[in-house]
Amino acid sequence: LGTILTNHKTNIGISDNDPWERFWSAKSINEKKSNAQKVVQSLEKLGPTYVKFGQALASRPDIIPKSLAEALCTLQDNMEPFDTNTAKEIIKNELLLSSSSGID
Repeated sequence: LGTILTNHKTNIGISDNDPWERFWSAKSINEKKSNAQKVVQSLEKLGPTYVKFGQALASRPDIIPKSLAEALCTLQDNMEPFDTNTAKEIIKNELLLSSSSGID
């Protein structure tokens, strides 16, 4: 994704005929999800840090194709809630903190 974004510096003036817009909007023959939706699904599976990255990208339609930005917006609007203890455990694990770190 980083390479794609680096190579695709701006979205200004992109039309539906743009190859990047077509790529992100495209659906494979046997699937109902677009490539952009597959990226969103992958970010969700990777965890909160990657979801946050996707949320940040969603707010930058000037540097990513519109269809990708729209799909990434679902990371801001349609996230499944989970309990506070689960969130704390994820944060501890991702920051490699011990349980005695004082985060309760």
